[in-house]
Amino acid sequence: MLKIELVTADGIGQQELFELYHAVGWHAFDHAPDKLMEAMQNSTGIAQARFNDRLVGLARVVSDRVSICFLQSLATHPDFQRQGIGKALVEKVFEPFPLMVRALITGTSPAQRAFYESLDFIDPERTLPEPSTVFLRHY
Repeated sequence: MLKIELVTADGIGQQELFELYHAVGWHAFDHAPDKLMEAMQNSTGIAQARFNDRLVGLARVVSDRVSICFLQSLATHPDFQRQGIGKALVEKVFEPFPLMVRALITGTSPAQRAFYESLDFIDPERTLPEPSTVFLRHY
């Protein structure tokens, strides 16, 4: 049975989180697993999807709790994609944050664009009445 709920970082094991991240091709924390768990602890909100107690999806946000909420991570195991889990995770993780701006940074594949546009996210270059942009600085 599939269950989607808000949780704290303490409810997610490091090994199961790495298994999910690896399943979607994420390896940025392989060299520093403790940093991944620290990032989870410092998240403002976390939603998880479990199928028969197996972690199959996760969304996490960081926020100032007043004006902006940033979707930091969204991962759905490939075996469970295209079943509405990603959408449900995004909706669940944003539930406690009825804020003015919800933001994310993602790849540029047509599938990613279509998915986030289906959730009413917009490309800042298409914002009306005043166009916007996103600036990043990587260290």
